[in-house]
Amino acid sequence: MKGDGKGVLVGRAQAINSPGEDVTLAFIKRARKTMKPARITDARKAIITDRSPSCRLNTPYCETDTGYSLGVTAALLLSAGIEIIEINPEEKIAF
Repeated sequence: MKGDGKGVLVGRAQAINSPGEDVTLAFIKRARKTMKPARITDARKAIITDRSPSCRLNTPYCETDTGYSLGVTAALLLSAGIEIIEINPEEKIAF
């Protein structure tokens, strides 16, 4: 099935790894695990790496018309109203 993280969350798409295995349930499980502390702390922002296939706002692992779209975790965070800030793993963040 073609789609992105939003499609995976509503059952219209699957997450398939490079060997061709269906890893949809693992991606959904990890996304939900990410949401637990966000809900407990009433998080409004999430800082994520721009290299994660599940967290990216513009992941190249989606089968969409543009070839880029939301990862599964990014889609779940955004659906909960949590703003995503992507960083490069080498970037330093000042709090």
